[in-house]
Amino acid sequence: LQKRIARAVADTKHDFVHIHSKAPDEAAHRKDPLLKRDVISRIDAGLSDLVETMRHRDDILLAITADHSTPSGSVLVHSGEPVPVLICGSHVRRDPIRHFDEIGTAGGCLGMLRGKELMAMLLNYANRSAFYGHRLGSEETFCFPSDYEPFRRK
Repeated sequence: LQKRIARAVADTKHDFVHIHSKAPDEAAHRKDPLLKRDVISRIDAGLSDLVETMRHRDDILLAITADHSTPSGSVLVHSGEPVPVLICGSHVRRDPIRHFDEIGTAGGCLGMLRGKELMAMLLNYANRSAFYGHRLGSEETFCFPSDYEPFRRK
């Protein structure tokens, strides 16, 4: 994770980089809550360089969240509970939340942010959002695109 984050932070060519880890999901599928706790703790520790980078850079918009809830103590493989969302950047409103967990973040200024609203919110905080329903041409546009070559895996 640290290597992928370092590569993303060093990337000056792309406007958006997505980093995903399946480790908490895989741990939860084993139905071992202690393993899931330990995996999440290791991920937290792996974010230390990124936290330090965010203290010194104002050109990065960071979002940390999960793609779904994965209970480790139930018969469900995935569940529909809300997942915490953290958005950090120079144009992001601060709130008093100090713990990144399901309960703590529920009281944050993002409120109940739905998955389909996340990208629109990120575009807003990146100063790239268009007015809702705005058209730059024949298509409805959610952001103002920039010109660059799309990322391709080698």
